[in-house]
Amino acid sequence: MARDNDRSLIDSINNAVSKYYEPKETEPVLKAQQQILYLKNFIEALGRYLPHRLVKKVSIEPEKIKVDGERRTVTILFADLTGFTTMSETMDPEDVVQVVNEYFTRMLNVVFKYGGAIDKFMGDAILVVFGALETHEDDAIRATLAGIEMQKEMETFNKEGALPFPLSMSIGINTGPVVAVNVGTLERMEFTIMGDNVNLASRLEGVAKPGQVIVSRSTYQKIKNHIKVKKLPSVKVKGKKKPVLIYLAEKPAIQKRTQRAIAFKAKTKFIGRKNELKALKKAIETAHAGERKLVSIIGESGTGKTRLLDESDSLLAAARFVVLRGDAYSYTSDIAYFSFKQILTQLFGIREKDSDDEKKLKITSLLSSKGLGEMEMLIIPTLLDIETEQTMGILPEMKKKYIFESVRNLFSVLSQSSLCIKFEDLQWADKLSIELILFLSYEIVKGNFLLLCTFRPEFAFPLIGEDFALSIHLENFEKEFTAQYLKEIFQEREPSQEITELVFTHSKGNPLYIEALAKNLVKRRLLKRKEVRIELRKSPDQIRVPDTINSIVMERVDRMEEMDQRLLRMASIVGQVFTHEDLAYLLQKDTSDINGNLESLEHFEGEITSIQDGDNPTYRFNTPTMREVIYNSMLKKTRTELHKRYGDWILQRNRENQQPVLEILAYHFVNGGDVENGIMFSKLSGEKARTYFANEAGIKFFKDAMRLLKKTEMTGEKEKVKLEIFRRQGYFLMMLGDTKNALLNQKRSLRLANKLGQNKDKIMSLINIGMLYDKMGIPQKPIKYYKRARKAAKSIGLLPLVAMTENNMGIYYKKTGQFEKALASFANSLDINRTIKNPIEEAVAIMNTGEVYKLLGSPDKALENYKTAMKMFKKLNAKDRLPVLHFAISTTHLMKGDFEKAKSHADEALHLAREVGDMKTEKDSLGTLGIIVFRMNQPVKAIELYNQSLAMAEKMHDLEHQMTLFINIGEVFHNVGDFENAVEYHRKGKELAEQIRHPLGFLEATRLLGVDCYYMDKPEDALVHLNTVKEKAEKMKQPKYYAYSVALLGLFDKNRDRSKAMQGLKKALDLSREMKDVDMAINLFREAARSSIKDKDYQAGLQNATTIQNLSGQLGYLREHAWGTYLVAYCNKALDNKEWQVQMQKAQSLAQEIEDGYLCSLISKFRETNQE
Repeated sequence: MARDNDRSLIDSINNAVSKYYEPKETEPVLKAQQQILYLKNFIEALGRYLPHRLVKKVSIEPEKIKVDGERRTVTILFADLTGFTTMSETMDPEDVVQVVNEYFTRMLNVVFKYGGAIDKFMGDAILVVFGALETHEDDAIRATLAGIEMQKEMETFNKEGALPFPLSMSIGINTGPVVAVNVGTLERMEFTIMGDNVNLASRLEGVAKPGQVIVSRSTYQKIKNHIKVKKLPSVKVKGKKKPVLIYLAEKPAIQKRTQRAIAFKAKTKFIGRKNELKALKKAIETAHAGERKLVSIIGESGTGKTRLLDESDSLLAAARFVVLRGDAYSYTSDIAYFSFKQILTQLFGIREKDSDDEKKLKITSLLSSKGLGEMEMLIIPTLLDIETEQTMGILPEMKKKYIFESVRNLFSVLSQSSLCIKFEDLQWADKLSIELILFLSYEIVKGNFLLLCTFRPEFAFPLIGEDFALSIHLENFEKEFTAQYLKEIFQEREPSQEITELVFTHSKGNPLYIEALAKNLVKRRLLKRKEVRIELRKSPDQIRVPDTINSIVMERVDRMEEMDQRLLRMASIVGQVFTHEDLAYLLQKDTSDINGNLESLEHFEGEITSIQDGDNPTYRFNTPTMREVIYNSMLKKTRTELHKRYGDWILQRNRENQQPVLEILAYHFVNGGDVENGIMFSKLSGEKARTYFANEAGIKFFKDAMRLLKKTEMTGEKEKVKLEIFRRQGYFLMMLGDTKNALLNQKRSLRLANKLGQNKDKIMSLINIGMLYDKMGIPQKPIKYYKRARKAAKSIGLLPLVAMTENNMGIYYKKTGQFEKALASFANSLDINRTIKNPIEEAVAIMNTGEVYKLLGSPDKALENYKTAMKMFKKLNAKDRLPVLHFAISTTHLMKGDFEKAKSHADEALHLAREVGDMKTEKDSLGTLGIIVFRMNQPVKAIELYNQSLAMAEKMHDLEHQMTLFINIGEVFHNVGDFENAVEYHRKGKELAEQIRHPLGFLEATRLLGVDCYYMDKPEDALVHLNTVKEKAEKMKQPKYYAYSVALLGLFDKNRDRSKAMQGLKKALDLSREMKDVDMAINLFREAARSSIKDKDYQAGLQNATTIQNLSGQLGYLREHAWGTYLVAYCNKALDNKEWQVQMQKAQSLAQEIEDGYLCSLISKFRETNQE
């Protein structure tokens, strides 16, 4: 007799035949009826040999060769007869068959009673599975109870069977993950389970004695509270290196009985977040009143972040906010600006089928109506993958800057009439989206602007502590709210205290877990209605609750109709959001065939939500957990096939323009095992990431491409692709500051270029390797590779690359103090660029020559070169080159002591750098402005500028600039008398200089450490540092630092020869005049004066202090002038010169004028001590 569920299947066949075949003649009607009867009998027969769920799977797609396999955690029971062979030798074969059939009938009745499924018969052995085709939270208990009852049934069989002698049976049971899969050929297939856990069950059966049920450790963990077991000595079994723990199952402690189910709500009201909703409402009111507001909704998975975000809709609508939403998913973290792409698609009303021209028309129409300009019209379309020749020529760093500014300008306009942007699951957002959110939060300070974000606690969101930010932390429900939520789920029926206690204990108040567990209890018919209450049908200690939310979700899915399950599996391949057409394509059905299933999943099961109607409705999973559990339950092979199929579908729909979906294509083809398409689209996605300056994402895509390349036959073309990927990866790694791995990739590309005879690629790799060694501060290596590149470029007549290597060599020589060689290299670069008529690089060579003259102490020659380069850049409209040139001019004027011109050019450099997106020059200009304002005696402002510059340097991994800033910050602390902090920062500078092998930085930091130590009364340490400077400078042929160190050693060493000390000081002062280095001269006079005063040589001190006073007054060095006046007064007092009081009063006035608190305090103490 067929099962009830099979009847509906037979009825469906009847309906299908009658719909398509309505013959009028009697004979065809009789034939059709006979066919239907045959099918009916066939299905009934099939149901006796196969599990019902397998029959259902086959019936849905009978044309498929194979049934989809799955990964499952199951419990396996392996039973085998003992004595059967001996018995069969003494009996007639027909009697043997009768005994076997009776034995199997009895055993299978027990198996089916507990929900097990026969995997296979193997002679007189049986392999039974619990959970292969339908998961239960108590599969291990079911299997063990079945095993115990099978042994009892065996005893009865022996008593009633009139056998020649009794038979016995041994049983082994194990729990663990297996693969449920098809095996066999086209002619004969079998749907079975495979894996190590199946083998272990068989081994345990071999260990079991007749009449025993032996269970593994994994099964014991799940049954120990429900079945009486006895631990046995561990045993060694085949296939396991270590002994296996085993247990004897003895006695059941529970009994099963049938229950009646009740109904539940698919979608519930909002419960238990009154205070959170109130805080959210207040934030909306604040933003509506014109004050920017950021609200972060933070909570673990399942605490209701999405629900609270959705509840804000009515509040925002009442306040007339424009609401835009950008979500992030676990598989989109490498898609640049993914969240903002969604937002802009909504804002402009972009449809998938729109052409680029239609998209651009929609974008420009809205931007124009909002009064936005040319930059926004040009840049914003690039976020939706609409590029022009102009935008494709923009450097990635600059494009990022333009995108940020354009989006800010757009949202600023929209916020004038109330704008709310929602971001869900920021923990999965791509890096650029996060950076843009931070930028907008700080930049849009006017208008009605509200940001609503959700994320999990482990995500470190930088804005949480800001004064405009509000954090709403969602905790699990207390027991009171758990009861309220259960009442809502049970359609306003009150849950009993036992139900509330059971659910709260296991769910810990997690709303998602509460709802899932409540539905689980309903589906299992463990609840009953009693008037207006819901009660348990069993005592709580008899109810087994799944260990995790994932277990509950999987069991819930297993209880659904097979087509609903298949639909969810297809949807999980697409992602968190999917369309009607996506599912129809993957299922290979008409869209009309799945309407009912989608309705059921949304309105009855409550697992998905419709988010967009129209010709191709869009849905989303209600929780990421549901998608993840379903996705991970499928076999890897099945997932691979579906990813490939879906990738083909996307490619088919976007054949004319693949740019918007490159990353999605890469994701599906890589996971779909399509090597060729995976390589191509991963590489294209990496290139696209580079244009957005999404460096981490680019590395990921290129790694995927490289991994797939290893699976292919390495032809010449494939090796060229590999070479290109190595070099691109090197670029990304260099931008991220990972010079070690960047170098490794460039060397790999060099080896491939040599192998393939790709000369240009070889030269570029050599240049890149030289640049990396230079960046790493490794001596000699850069020049070695530059020379190889130059030689190779000359041999094939590539003059532009020859010029490039000469320029790089000049930069290296300049950096290492080899100034004559630097001038020669820049001259060569200049000549070549003139020959090949490359005026931009010609101007660069002139500018670099100016840099060398500045370092040689010839600021006038430097300014002459800068002036020439400036004219050329302006004539060529090379705006991107002007910031760095203004910066160079600024530092030269600073060297000459002309603060006004220095500040003017530094301000211009900063302004232009920000305008063109030149982050390096912006960083450098901030540092230079710090130096200038410090010289103008604004130490607090100087520290502020230095810190801004330092933050950028750290972000850009610019160790050299960090070194310089540490030195400069230390100098500020020194000059305000905070010698401990001065030592700390100068030591950091010295350590970084050693790390990157920067000789000039090392000398400067070490010199300043010597001065710090001297004024901390650590003369021995001071002399050690200064002697180090002297030795290194002499070896490096650095006259400035050699003269500096000799002069300071003469001033600080108590055992010095005074005449030699004065001679050293004079030589250093003469050199400072020759180099026109005013700072060096003033520093030397100041240290001479301070040293003389410390030695109580007030006459020498007065002479040096007077020089400082006069020189700083002429140059406008206000701080040095105030200090010089103070030192003059100090020495005159010591020499009993009466004018000291007038001079001290003047020094005090100057100190107050320039707000030098440290000098004011020294003067006050001096006057108190010397009151007359």
